[in-house]
Amino acid sequence: FAEIAVLTNGDRIHLEENITVNASHWRRQADLQRIVLGGSYGFEVLELIDAGREVRIPMSLDPFPALTISPPMHGGWWRSNKLKVSNIKGTEETPPLIVCWGVKSELTGEADFYDYAGYISFVPPSSMATLDVGLTSTVAGTITPILIGFTTADNPVYLEGRNSMQLRVTFTNTSVIAPAESGVHSKRLEVDYNADQA
Repeated sequence: FAEIAVLTNGDRIHLEENITVNASHWRRQADLQRIVLGGSYGFEVLELIDAGREVRIPMSLDPFPALTISPPMHGGWWRSNKLKVSNIKGTEETPPLIVCWGVKSELTGEADFYDYAGYISFVPPSSMATLDVGLTSTVAGTITPILIGFTTADNPVYLEGRNSMQLRVTFTNTSVIAPAESGVHSKRLEVDYNADQA
């Protein structure tokens, strides 16, 4: 591995819990505290300043809450190995794969890896606790709306509801029911086996 730097642009960090938010209501304080410390995925390091002794991170809160740092001037941080990506998708179940810390050169496009960061596994998602489909018509060959009701599985991440969530509906047997456009001039949708969303 290459020699590891303390921090580089693109790293993600969390702030230590000796930084507390002052708010008038306990729920608002808890929400702001989570945001200020970095949430689930931390802050991306945008720029190293003063020979790496300071960093610039994105934190936009308006109005910015009052903070208490105890002891004063001793705010700490730790590097996170959590990362939220939108362009990684497993197509089949895999055993743990090795994930490494690294940085890609803007000049060559090659990556230098510093050390092992952990492992990643792709597993089938948990089935929903309940799923119901209700028809608004039983006439064969007609295009009508359907009603979908569901209860998510017991993954604790679903309880947070802090970011947008996407529901994908896959039609496995289009001879029974098939997707169609809505509206006056509705028609059946073409099959798209590579669609990321449906």
